[in-house]
Amino acid sequence: MKAALWISWSDDNPGRRYYKCGRSRQHGGCDFFGWHDRELVDDLLKQILVDLRDEVWKLKRVNQENGTVGEEFRKVGDACTNYHRVEELQTTRDRVASMEEAISRKDIEIVQLKKKVEHHLFLFFIACFITFTVYSVIHT
Repeated sequence: MKAALWISWSDDNPGRRYYKCGRSRQHGGCDFFGWHDRELVDDLLKQILVDLRDEVWKLKRVNQENGTVGEEFRKVGDACTNYHRVEELQTTRDRVASMEEAISRKDIEIVQLKKKVEHHLFLFFIACFITFTVYSVIHT
């Protein structure tokens, strides 16, 4: 089995690489452990690495918090977009209602025109009947 290469970020061994059993965190793994690097003897270098580690972790936390804030901003942006969509939907509904009213008025006009056509056809047939009757009387 292969041993995994890890990096220690403890205060005592910052940045120091080591080997550990690849299954050490699973049931059935062994307790193999061995350092890859020599121990740092320079306390200043250790402290610099620890400080850098702390800054990186701090930036990661801030980034995660900003990610949460960014998610909240996205939700607010979505809400604004949805609000504008609601406004557009209301405008569309108003236009549809206006068109439905216009259609209703046109339907009434069509019914009135149909009645006029029927009336004119009735008068035309009466005129034809009278003309035919008068013609028949005169020519008989």
